[in-house]
Amino acid sequence: MKPKTADPSLCDSHYAQEMASIVIRENVSRDRLAQSDNEGLIAALATAVNTLPQQGDLASLLTAASHTKTLHVKYRIVLAFVALIQKGLLKPDDYARVEDILKAFSRGADASLLKRIEGTRELMRQAIRI
Repeated sequence: MKPKTADPSLCDSHYAQEMASIVIRENVSRDRLAQSDNEGLIAALATAVNTLPQQGDLASLLTAASHTKTLHVKYRIVLAFVALIQKGLLKPDDYARVEDILKAFSRGADASLLKRIEGTRELMRQAIRI
């Protein structure tokens, strides 16, 4: 059995991107996706946010993050946080909420996810200083 890692496989990446394209093209409710316990739908949400970040996406990601279990979907959520930071869509008080999720995701994380979390924290520190 293949070990679960945060680094998404090529197959997982392809399907997440295809599903994210549908989310964007069909304007699927990101809030509804966030409520789902289906990690494929949560991966599609995170990938859609990473591809086309929008105001309000943070709330959806925080909801989804609260019940995400697999490392590769957590990794995608962290990438989506990066997209929101880079687009300037987070307010100063949002960073503490993101940090809470990063702390939770750090527990039980593999090296790949931990590296992405640390990179995200550095990006947040830079954004706060600006």
